[in-house]
Amino acid sequence: MIKGQTEGDVGIPDPELKLPEGDLAESKRAQLSLLQSRITVHASKLWQLPLTFLGLLALGVSGLPEQYSGLHAKVVFSAISIFGGILLWCMYGAFEGYGRAVMHMIKLEEELGLTVSTALKPAHTLPYFALVVVGIILSAIAALFT
Repeated sequence: MIKGQTEGDVGIPDPELKLPEGDLAESKRAQLSLLQSRITVHASKLWQLPLTFLGLLALGVSGLPEQYSGLHAKVVFSAISIFGGILLWCMYGAFEGYGRAVMHMIKLEEELGLTVSTALKPAHTLPYFALVVVGIILSAIAALFT
């Protein structure tokens, strides 16, 4: 709890309230731990969502025996394409959260005089977006030509 707040206080603390220097460093270290947790959660979403989508796409392909009509396949692949678009939107939200947490983490590492080891590079996230985009394109092509 921040000094100046009572146990029942809810909401945003007074911005004019200044923490003593020792408490400030301790607060920043606690923030560092919290940001690491957030980075982990968002990064997990960024690899779990695309792989789940690809699994769904594989199930769609393997679950279509030859006796089904072309209409059935069109519906399945169209639904997978739409689902992929919605998934990209969800991934973008996770990416935004990941990016914010990484930027705050870098700032805190600098303020605490730590070696900045946190980075936000396209190679960390771009392949996952590419997997979903390729899956959407392939399922859309399958929906059009089955």
